[in-house]
Amino acid sequence: MNIPAYSIIVPVFNSEPSLEELFEGIRSVFAEIGETFEVIFVDDHSKDQSWEVLKKIKATHPELVTAITLRKNFGQHNATFCGFSFVQGSFVITIDDDLQNPPAEIRKLITEQQHTDADIVYGFYPQKKANFFRRLGSRSVKQSSGFLRDTLREGSSFRLIRRELVDRLLDSAQHFLFIDEMLQWYTDSIRLVEVKHLPRKYARSNYSS
Repeated sequence: MNIPAYSIIVPVFNSEPSLEELFEGIRSVFAEIGETFEVIFVDDHSKDQSWEVLKKIKATHPELVTAITLRKNFGQHNATFCGFSFVQGSFVITIDDDLQNPPAEIRKLITEQQHTDADIVYGFYPQKKANFFRRLGSRSVKQSSGFLRDTLREGSSFRLIRRELVDRLLDSAQHFLFIDEMLQWYTDSIRLVEVKHLPRKYARSNYSS
């Protein structure tokens, strides 16, 4: 099996209606840009038919999909950490299961990383842009306690991360901390890029963040 360039992690909770559309959107993006990829779905003990849908996607595209189911609901943070353990790609992208971040926006994360060689690229939304950039003064984010407290601690679950940083997170014993806090221990090579954030298409958010 060839090693993919990108690993996409999707924590899943009660998202039965959106999963096939999400996967097809991801597949379309990578077909257009000509990069190899894999998708790692982590079902966080959904109560609907999400796992059945994931098994169907896996059966149809076994070379592209890893599907994991958890025995209880651990929350989005821990489901994402679980997905980190399965990545093969040189870069890892995390995206929610609800289509509020359209898969087509993945291109923006990849383009920004290729142009800047950043270790991390966060997708942020237009309504937050002014506050972030007014405070930071540029699109290049430098690590500081103030920045950590006021911005990324809020989190953006739509992000691209260099694989080496993911490996460092997995080696850390500090899993109780936020992923974004931990990432900033290891690098200040961070960029922001504006992305679309759509109204929920099928239902209210299944995760609180």
